[in-house]
Amino acid sequence: MKSRRRQELKTNELGAYLERVREYAELHAGMMIVLGLLVVAGVGAGIVYGVTSQQAKQADWQAYDNTARDFNPAELLMQQAKNSNWIQDAVLNWDSLRNATRNPEIRARATWMLVEFNLQQAVLAPDVESKKKLLDQAERYSKILQEQNGSNPVFQAAALNALAQIGMDRFLMDRNPQHKTQAEAYLEQIRDNPALLGSPIQTDALARLNAIQSESFWTPIELAEAPLPSAAGETSLPGPTPPVGTINPPAGSTETPAIPEPSSSEPAPEKKPTEPSDHD
Repeated sequence: MKSRRRQELKTNELGAYLERVREYAELHAGMMIVLGLLVVAGVGAGIVYGVTSQQAKQADWQAYDNTARDFNPAELLMQQAKNSNWIQDAVLNWDSLRNATRNPEIRARATWMLVEFNLQQAVLAPDVESKKKLLDQAERYSKILQEQNGSNPVFQAAALNALAQIGMDRFLMDRNPQHKTQAEAYLEQIRDNPALLGSPIQTDALARLNAIQSESFWTPIELAEAPLPSAAGETSLPGPTPPVGTINPPAGSTETPAIPEPSSSEPAPEKKPTEPSDHD
């Protein structure tokens, strides 16, 4: 009897609970429908955002691949010979991609391309002022690359390597020792970075650092001057040394000179006088 009574009480409690739930649902049916719709909309928005985000990433990488194909710094000389505006178009396209993308890696790669283009143009600059401006541009993009990729040791090293090259180029132009000191400091940062231990970029930085710290690296090479012309108006240059065993032919001669036989230390045998014959 007691167990039956307990079962009845439990059944009554469950029925009362369900009745309260039904009454609450009837009173707040509109609110529950709205909450359900919000949950469904949130899930749907999340799915749409994920798909859209993935499509945006793919579009960014496609834009990067297209720009890298059309404007490769390694083709600067060849493309510039075909189209004088190619460099300007390249810089505009890489800068546009850098500003438009939300992908930090693509932004870093595009910034590095701008560093490369300005450094290469500086090498080909027709005058000192143009070269200074291009080095300033390369320095600006190198520092942007460095600031925006503080946690990426590869891009950090690339920026430092470019800044070292800029310092060396400036030192060669004005011989200001401060520029050489700056170049050394940038390379030392690459050398001392444990995250780059044993990497090719660290090995290259160490080799460059050793090179610029040697005096011979900065010693200008003096070329020998050409001989002055003689009084007759002709340049006096020594002729080639004839091989051993030959003689020079007389001027105007077309005959091949004879090669004298080497002299022997033994005397030539004497000829015996011929005896008169019986017929004489």
